[in-house]
Amino acid sequence: MAEDGHLFAKTLRQLARSAAAINPTPWEKLSRLFSLCPRESTRGYRFDQRSQDAVLALGIYFLESGLQYKEKILPYLLSVLKGLPKAQWVGYQRQVKGQRLPQTEIFSFCLNTILSDVANRDGSTSDEILTAQIDVLNVLTRLCEGSDIPKVTLCTVIVPLLIGMARAIGRSSDEDTPLISILFPTEAIPKVVSVSEDSSEPSKTFTNFRSILPRTMSTHIISQDNVSSNPSSPTGFPTIDFPGSRSRERSPSPMASHTAEKQPLEEAVEPAVLYFNKIGSSFTRTRPWGFEIIPEEDHIKFTSSNLQNLVAMAKRLLSKEVLKSLDDSLIDLFANFEQGNGWSWFPYKSCSETVTLVVMSLLRDVLEQEKDLPISFMKDIQEFVSELYQSGQVEIDKKHRHHSHRDGDKKWNLSPYELNILSCAACVDLLFWAVREETEAENLFLKLTEKISMNTERKLLLSHTPLVLVALEAIGKLAVKFPNLSPSMCTSLREFLVTPSPILSKLNKYATSDGRGSIQITVTDSSSAHSSFRQKSRKPLNKLLIALENLRDCAIMNICKALKVASEVDPDSDKAFMAALSSRLYRAEMSDRKEGKSAEARWNQLKLVMKFIRPYSSDMSTKDIQRHNICGFIVILESTLISKNTILTLGHIAVAFKDASKTVESVIQIFQQKFCSPPSALDVLIVDQLGCMVMAGCSGIYHEVMSMFQTISILSSSPYSKKDDKVKGYRQVSSAVINALANIASNIQGENEQNDLLVRLLELFVQMGLEAKRASDKNSGAMKLLRRFPVIKDAKARLNKLFRDFWQYCVVFGFGVPDSAIWPPEWYDGVCEIATKSPLLISREHLRSELLYNVALTNDTIAQADLVELRLNISSLLDNPPEVYQLIQKLSFAQCTYLLSVYRLETLRVEYSTDTSSFHGIFQYLEDTTLQKDKAGMWNCVSSVADKTFDRFLDVLASRPKTDERERELELHGQFLLVKFNHIHKRIRRVADKYFSDLVGRFPHLLWSGVVLKTMLDILQLLSKSLEMDPNQDAPEFKVADTPFILRVQDNMVDRETTVKDFAARSHGILQESMKWAPNTTRSHLIEYLLEIENTTEGLFQHSGLALATESVLNFAGYNKSAAPLGSAVLDRRPTCVKMDSSTFMANFSLRSRYTGEVAGMKSICSEDELSKLLFNKLETALQKQDGEEIYRAMFRVCAFLVSVKEFSRQLLHLLCWTVVRHFTEKTMEGAVSCWIWLLAARPDLSVEFFCEMGAAWQNIVDRKLGIFREDKPRKDPLAKAEDDVLGPDPPNAVPHQIWTWFLAERVEVAKYSNLNQVSILTDLLNKSLSISVGKSPSPLSRHPEAIGPRFRMLIMGLSLLQGDTLPNRTNKSVLRERIYAAALDYFAKIFLSYIHMYMYCLKQEAEGGSDDATSNTLNLSQSGTLPPDLIQATKWMNIMNTSMSTYSKRSASARKSQGQGSSYIKEYIRKRNVILSLVMMITWHNPLEIQELKVPDEEKIALWRSQPLTEKQWKEIARMAWEISPTLAVYLPSRFRNSAPLIQEVTRLVRLNPDPVSHIPEAIHFLVTPHSVEADAPELCHVLTWSLVSPVVALSYFSRQYPPHPLTAQYAVRALRSHPPMGYIIDFIEWAAKSSPLLAHQLLWNMQTNLYRDEDATIKDEAIGEQLETLMSKIKKGLSGSALQFYEREFDFFGKITNISGLIRLSVLSVSGCYLPSNPEAIVKAIDYKSGTPMQSAAKAPFLAKFKVQKCGIHELEKLGMGEHSLLENASMGSQYWQACIFKVGDDVRQCGVIECVPDSQSRDQIGKATDISLYQYFINKYGDEDTAQFQAARRNFIISMAAYSIIGFLLQIKDRHNGNLMLNSEGHIIHIDEMVAIMGGKMEAAPFQWYMELCVQGYLAVRPYQEEIVSLVSLMLDTGFPCFRGQTIKQLRARFQTEATEREAATFMLKVIEKCYLSWRAWSYDVLQYKQNQIPY
Repeated sequence: MAEDGHLFAKTLRQLARSAAAINPTPWEKLSRLFSLCPRESTRGYRFDQRSQDAVLALGIYFLESGLQYKEKILPYLLSVLKGLPKAQWVGYQRQVKGQRLPQTEIFSFCLNTILSDVANRDGSTSDEILTAQIDVLNVLTRLCEGSDIPKVTLCTVIVPLLIGMARAIGRSSDEDTPLISILFPTEAIPKVVSVSEDSSEPSKTFTNFRSILPRTMSTHIISQDNVSSNPSSPTGFPTIDFPGSRSRERSPSPMASHTAEKQPLEEAVEPAVLYFNKIGSSFTRTRPWGFEIIPEEDHIKFTSSNLQNLVAMAKRLLSKEVLKSLDDSLIDLFANFEQGNGWSWFPYKSCSETVTLVVMSLLRDVLEQEKDLPISFMKDIQEFVSELYQSGQVEIDKKHRHHSHRDGDKKWNLSPYELNILSCAACVDLLFWAVREETEAENLFLKLTEKISMNTERKLLLSHTPLVLVALEAIGKLAVKFPNLSPSMCTSLREFLVTPSPILSKLNKYATSDGRGSIQITVTDSSSAHSSFRQKSRKPLNKLLIALENLRDCAIMNICKALKVASEVDPDSDKAFMAALSSRLYRAEMSDRKEGKSAEARWNQLKLVMKFIRPYSSDMSTKDIQRHNICGFIVILESTLISKNTILTLGHIAVAFKDASKTVESVIQIFQQKFCSPPSALDVLIVDQLGCMVMAGCSGIYHEVMSMFQTISILSSSPYSKKDDKVKGYRQVSSAVINALANIASNIQGENEQNDLLVRLLELFVQMGLEAKRASDKNSGAMKLLRRFPVIKDAKARLNKLFRDFWQYCVVFGFGVPDSAIWPPEWYDGVCEIATKSPLLISREHLRSELLYNVALTNDTIAQADLVELRLNISSLLDNPPEVYQLIQKLSFAQCTYLLSVYRLETLRVEYSTDTSSFHGIFQYLEDTTLQKDKAGMWNCVSSVADKTFDRFLDVLASRPKTDERERELELHGQFLLVKFNHIHKRIRRVADKYFSDLVGRFPHLLWSGVVLKTMLDILQLLSKSLEMDPNQDAPEFKVADTPFILRVQDNMVDRETTVKDFAARSHGILQESMKWAPNTTRSHLIEYLLEIENTTEGLFQHSGLALATESVLNFAGYNKSAAPLGSAVLDRRPTCVKMDSSTFMANFSLRSRYTGEVAGMKSICSEDELSKLLFNKLETALQKQDGEEIYRAMFRVCAFLVSVKEFSRQLLHLLCWTVVRHFTEKTMEGAVSCWIWLLAARPDLSVEFFCEMGAAWQNIVDRKLGIFREDKPRKDPLAKAEDDVLGPDPPNAVPHQIWTWFLAERVEVAKYSNLNQVSILTDLLNKSLSISVGKSPSPLSRHPEAIGPRFRMLIMGLSLLQGDTLPNRTNKSVLRERIYAAALDYFAKIFLSYIHMYMYCLKQEAEGGSDDATSNTLNLSQSGTLPPDLIQATKWMNIMNTSMSTYSKRSASARKSQGQGSSYIKEYIRKRNVILSLVMMITWHNPLEIQELKVPDEEKIALWRSQPLTEKQWKEIARMAWEISPTLAVYLPSRFRNSAPLIQEVTRLVRLNPDPVSHIPEAIHFLVTPHSVEADAPELCHVLTWSLVSPVVALSYFSRQYPPHPLTAQYAVRALRSHPPMGYIIDFIEWAAKSSPLLAHQLLWNMQTNLYRDEDATIKDEAIGEQLETLMSKIKKGLSGSALQFYEREFDFFGKITNISGLIRLSVLSVSGCYLPSNPEAIVKAIDYKSGTPMQSAAKAPFLAKFKVQKCGIHELEKLGMGEHSLLENASMGSQYWQACIFKVGDDVRQCGVIECVPDSQSRDQIGKATDISLYQYFINKYGDEDTAQFQAARRNFIISMAAYSIIGFLLQIKDRHNGNLMLNSEGHIIHIDEMVAIMGGKMEAAPFQWYMELCVQGYLAVRPYQEEIVSLVSLMLDTGFPCFRGQTIKQLRARFQTEATEREAATFMLKVIEKCYLSWRAWSYDVLQYKQNQIPY
């Protein structure tokens, strides 16, 4: 239930807290938790582990939510409380891990803790809750009094329930955190401790000095507010060991509380561990030195009746009869239990002691808060408690003989004896509370005095300590309550300390000496970290010492209380009291002297004693024990105890009476008399007390004590001091004095006092002179004091001189050098602390003279060689700058130390100071007139120091986390340097300019910071204003807006004009750079600046800043989308207004101005809340309607509202970010990005909230698979196109993602320099977008070419984040890097160029959306618009040329050697990187003609890198690595590396070894099925039966000559062919296919009839297949029946007639009912144009042309119509009708018969020539108009496109007989067949149209190459036809034309040469002439 490791309980608490954080919480959020809580049945509640967890989680929600749903939850909790007595408990007999107490008690305790806090927070329910609790207590009491319930239930359920309630009732939290939340704190993420945080590092003296301020004195000196507000204070008092300041725990253990400075007894425990394990524990806060209860500030109010019922219940329960009955029941129960029954863990072996303790504690905690109770009621309680106390004392006396000392490990297992002691202690508290009369008080005082003076056995010392503590406190409180008795009580308490009391003496004795040897004493030195002491004597010694200190502290505090009251009664009482203390101190000293030992011997023995008083002091070694006699040790121990108690008491009295000067003077006189007279170890204690008195502000002693400390320090460190006892004593306490000074420095109050102390400490340091060690020790106090100072800026002359001397001494002695071999490292730490607060070392008068008169730093005090070395050291520290090197060599010793002091001080200041202006001081040095006028060139030297200081400052800034605080500081420094850039002194302006350049060089994002840009423009305006002012007047000073800086200008006009000119030029350059790096962000900031000026009166006048902003936007706007892809030559030809993107700036400015005004107007007529709801509803409505225009407008209004209000609306921000999810379109995305950029510029404080919402929106897009995350649809095979298939790109909706990723890419560049939160969110976004898998199908990220831009842009974003320390976490880097490489490789896990016709389109789209500048690259991010910037950046980020070699190339051998034992992890990524770079082959597609303007930067280097030959081994390594990454990737590699036979061989081998991983990839079958594997009958061929199906062309190839026949390949081929009907070629497939479709049967019959004979007259039957074809035709015809047979007869009768037309020359004989043209089986013939019959010329028989009216209906519909009734043909709903011309030929060159379908609206070149007798170019002019007309250009465009396509087809297939009679042009200019017609395309190769033609040819050639094997397969099938064109080396020549082994670039070059050869060929022209001469075909 309560175990923190319990996942269910943790989950419930987290659910409760999550719901509580929502205000108001929707009930549906809470209903789940509420439903898990148990419900009461007729048998009561049933509590198992989970139901208890649910109830407590509900209580946590109730309190932490502010008591929401009180009307539901509180009644339920009260119902649970009331149901506890009769509830059923499941599993209560088992012990929960980590909990000693019973489950029932813990649940009761937690439930009542919740209810008590509710009662305290809500007064209206307090009485109801308390009444219910007391009622339940009464029920439980009745059950304990003698009910018939089983003993096991009584002892293990009822009693624990009662104990748990008694521990919780009435206790509540004073603070906002409920007590239940202390028990179950919020689960925090555990802190990861770095190596630098290792706790084993030794503590440092200057940061962890020993605090001298006791916990008992802290309340007099430091208030709790001061402690919390001053974290540097070393005293965090008052400290409460556990559970801290938030809760109250009155622990039954006497060692529960101790100060942090003491050695801890136990490790800190969590609240749940304590309260679920410690018997009787409750939330009661006490003082750290005892049992004094700290009252609750606001306690629960009990009514009179509730109090009476509570007391009555206590009386009944604590009666002897009931307690005895409970004990007997428990004894009987365990007596009846068998051994090993599972109850051995039960913590209670008797009940009476625990019940008594918790009930008395309850009464005490409740009653002590109550006042003005009836006297009779109090008297009744007094009698009851007194009787109980007396009986308790009797029980203690009885049982102490049987009590043995407990083992300290059993910290929770208190014995019955100890529980009785604690009960008696509670009774004492109640007896004090009940005392009303002085006589009663006196009687109680006597009893208490007797108790504290009681002699206790050694074994009972610890057990009795709690009771003695309470007695001491009660005496002190009695003195306050009854002042007349205070003198007696002071005496009693004094005697307790200085007599001393037996318990004190014994504790002191046994804590330091065992007497009988039971405790071994071991003393060690500090270097061993007192390990042996802790190991051998830790447990008993610690507890005894802590008990001793608790008793002493408690007695001292109560003495102070009582003495204050007594002094009011008798003013002389304090004097008498101190006289008695002084006398006792003197007697103790005399007792020591009677031993007759010398001072030396006494000192050594007292040192030994001090070793036990302060066991960890370093003043005593282990050997001291052996050298000195231990005899008489016990005597001196008691004497030392008395002296120590007396000194501590005097110190506390002085602090308590700090305003009583006489009392303070008396105390200090006593201390002075005792101090070092003779020296003793107690002198350290006196020094501590004097320090405390100074810190407390005791009147009139400050100067006296400080002088005393100063004297001790000087005499103790002087080598010439007399070696008398006093000086020796001074040396012994010198460290204590230093420590006291450090304490004083940390705690002294008052500005004057602090300044005085600082001067004293510095003077002390300087006076120490050359005594380096002692001088360094003294700076600890200065360091502690300066830590509390602000930076000292305007120090007085004396203080300034002291600081300068201090730093010069530090330089001389080397204290400021890190890692010094001479001085301890903590000394350097102290110097660093002082550096952060020191004033500048600037001379007030004349530097040379001030240094000259420093006696200690004259040249005489140092040897010449040392001076030369010092100068060289300074030069080395400054990196030997040539301009100051000679100056340094001439400096004197004093000047050198000064220069080095400035260097050390300022470098340490910028490194360790938290002041944001820490480096600004270096300009004050440069501005100092004394330095400027110094003739030794000191200004130049200091300037070099300033350079090094600023470099170090930049390093410090760069190392700090990228938080908002750092960004604000960086912006402040940028503003400061811009102001200093316009300093009145030119050389300071130069320094500022240099520093500003260095600053933005390290932090480039400052260039596009809105704050810096605004300040820059404001300064320019101020400078321009200065030009309007009279230069003869005082030089004006301007306050720079929104900065703390003042701008002072020169006093003459010429200098002002120069400054303005220089700054304007610098500002111009800044804006130019910022527009290159972050154009959108910079524009947005400038728009905000314009809007700000627009809303002020300044906008009506000349504003230079505004003018520069406008000018810069126009000049540096970047190229627009259309101009970005163009080359520089083209751009130079275009005007600026055409190519630049300045209009975007004005459009955004206009939109922001418009909607800002709209929102401002709305705000004037309605409240912000109303307007917020209105704007939300408007945008929501627009989204529901999917109204794009209204969505656009509503988004801008929402953004304008968010910008204009101080408090942002999470709801509006959410909707603004999620609009793109709900309306994922290009326009909405453009509007959203514009709004986002606006919001980030105007409200940078909302950046984290925005990125969280935007990231969530992106994730939703990913989850919904929109845009580039759409699953790629199955690829349509172009070689197997079905009737309804549409071959098209079918791209995803990637344009919105293109816009979105452009926005994200810029934000990455902005964020990675400045904001880790944004970087974290963007990194998370990338991690969620980029899959770790490669080759997965479907891919999480689309592999479509349309998505290539966003995909690679995301990869570039990720690579950008991986650079440097942007991602400090290595794991995050590794994960992101793995995802980037996987996503890059995944893109290539597909058929190369499956959508190749889309690649050029994608490239153009990328270029249009590219950079704003195509010329420069300041950030190494390509801004070229020629190639997609993503691809160029990718190559740069992956650092192609820097590595300059492939891991697989020969050139990488040297690199591998230099790397030595390089990480295999890095090598793996290098291999992956090189594979990716090799796969990126888009350059050829981008620039097929290799035009210089379109070349990618470093394209030659890339080509050279990729042209490096790889060995066979390296190719195989690539294949194996790809296979390990993804087998899918591996099988596609050969298609990209066609010239690599080893790669193909290795992939083939891998596929054959393990075919299954790639059996889903049709293309992979080429590696499994090869001619060799088929011929060899390879066993892996069996896998083809389950392989994914290939295209019909590939399937048919298995029946061609390419492969030997094989049954497995034949089965696979048939299966593949059957999956692509209507196609096929073999007999069984043909029969099956003919039956499946009548139309297919017709086509098969026509084709078989055509190929049945070999001659044109159909007389010679084909010997190979003739007989088979006849048989097959017969089978097909027999398979036709019914309507299919009728359809066949009708169609073939029609076909027979039309093929015989050329012989009959008559159309009237044809009937067209239900027929179709054989060449067009998708359309039915409706009519014949009988007048269209025309005979045509041919070499053989006369062809005949006729026109038919056809109607398109589709193949399937045509079959239905052909098979149906004739009436269906008339009523069918089909497509449009059109005329179709056909040529029918019998014989001739289409074999025996054939139909040639005519191209509509076309003429042959022959027809054109005969009709016009003009050239084709002139024909175009005549038909379409001049070249300038749109018609001509459109026709020429169609001509070029179609000619390029047919050129490729003609070249590859070598189509013959292409004379002018066979060339046709349609009316739109498309060429149908082609020869080389150049005139239309410009007349020459250099013409733009011809260049485009060549580009299309190259791209078409590259596009068809991936299908070369399919084309070769088709041609191979024709090899057996006997046609002349398929003879000889047809296949070899075809492959040669494909350039199968050439790269992309090589293939492109090949095609260009083919075009050039054709262009220059004379054969084409000769052929046209020959055709004209022979056939009269014009050309």
